[in-house]
Order: sequence, then C-alpha cells, then structure tokens
Amino acid sequence: VFKAHDTTLDRVVALKILKVAPGPFSDATTAVLEEARAAAAIQHPNVVAIYDVGDADGLPYIAMEYLEGRSLRTLIEQGRLAVRDAI
Repeated sequence: VFKAHDTTLDRVVALKILKVAPGPFSDATTAVLEEARAAAAIQHPNVVAIYDVGDADGLPYIAMEYLEGRSLRTLIEQGRLAVRDAI
C-alpha cells in the first residue's frame, strides 16, 4: 500500500497495488476486485472509502481513502493490544 496523489481530484489516496504476473483475468486480479467490491458495499466510519479499482500495466490496484495513523504491524510490535483497541 502506497500513499499517492490523485491528480484528477487533487487529493491524497492510499493505493494498494498487487504485484502479479500480467493478465487481466489472473486469480490475483479477481481477488483484488472481490476485495474492492466487498469494501465498497460497506458504508461505515471504520471502513475506508473505495475511490477506484482497476488495472495499470497489468497490475491490479485499489485506490482508497488515505488515513493517517500507525500500521497494524507497528501496533503489534509495540505489544499486546487491549481488547477495546483491537475492536
């Protein structure tokens, strides 16, 4: 996942790119589309908004709302999470 700039709408986005072998109908492309559809179907303050999904030069991507914060990896490395924080 990368922090990127949407030049069309002039906003910061999170860009999830899956590096896979080229091909529009690969299993990875299908998985990315299913993930995007599932996330786009949910409207909740704790779920990021999906802005775009597609394929660029054979790489499937999801462009989504960018949120500042620490990564899950960082939180886990800092020790056990309280149940409230985990939820």
